[in-house]
Amino acid sequence: MAVIKKISFACGLIASVLAAPAAAATFIGDSFEGSYRFPHVGNATVQGGSTRVSPVGSFTFVTGRINPTANIFASSVEITFGGSGAYRAAEFNGILLRNLSRSSIAGLIFDPSTTLSGFDQGRLSFTSNSLFFNFAGLSISASDRVAANVLFVTSPVPEPATWSLMIIGLGAAGFAMRRRRERGSSVFKARHGRCLEASA
Repeated sequence: MAVIKKISFACGLIASVLAAPAAAATFIGDSFEGSYRFPHVGNATVQGGSTRVSPVGSFTFVTGRINPTANIFASSVEITFGGSGAYRAAEFNGILLRNLSRSSIAGLIFDPSTTLSGFDQGRLSFTSNSLFFNFAGLSISASDRVAANVLFVTSPVPEPATWSLMIIGLGAAGFAMRRRRERGSSVFKARHGRCLEASA
């Protein structure tokens, strides 16, 4: 019993040293590809190239007078405009930002700091690796901005400290079972050894 208590104490000590909160998912270090899409999301009219978020990734789309710039931060996106004008009405008239590094997007939320009149949550959409900003039918001035916050998928994979603790616990349980079996067989031999010898 003393050995099991010592092993349990050691496991707890190791777990407390190794345990650390999981790092929150961000776009830092991720590569993005940007494009301007019109009149539907499947048609790229202006390719923005690619960028890496470190700590900001930026695209400027030269579309005429408005020329939007998309800035990608760790967990948010901000779009500013280089000029004034109006976007034509269409199924989709806006920006697509695609994460080339991973698929971890779980949501895209409208930020109330947005100043573009008429832009709301309904103009935002996403997939696991893409963000969509639709400006169809809106009038833009150079002082307008659009902001959105990104939600990320949390990883169901256990942290290394959890794996370490589980392996140590299984090892301790195996050790205890083996010890019990060895002790049980020696007790069996001590009790029944004479009977086995006498009948032979």
